[in-house]
Amino acid sequence: RAGTNTFYSWGDTVSPELANYYGNVGTSSAVGSYRPNPWGFYDMHGNLWELVADHWGAYSEDPQIDPEGSLTHDSVIRRCVSYAVWPENMKTSLRTPWL
Repeated sequence: RAGTNTFYSWGDTVSPELANYYGNVGTSSAVGSYRPNPWGFYDMHGNLWELVADHWGAYSEDPQIDPEGSLTHDSVIRRCVSYAVWPENMKTSLRTPWL
């Protein structure tokens, strides 16, 4: 979340000026077409899926920094969703298995 406590790195609402999502552009956009998050990373919401080194599974209930999820499941995680997904599904906390 780039140091934020909101749904998106910029706040809790989304608009076409902030991200590429369903019905907005209709295809992927060039990296840097939208403003970066507070850490300087571009396109962390919308545009393209991000495959991460995490595996599908429940996180521990204990407080953690950079949790890894399951270490035994075969599916890796994708985050941040693509331009073809509704903005409600672009929340930073969303993680889905990539089979």
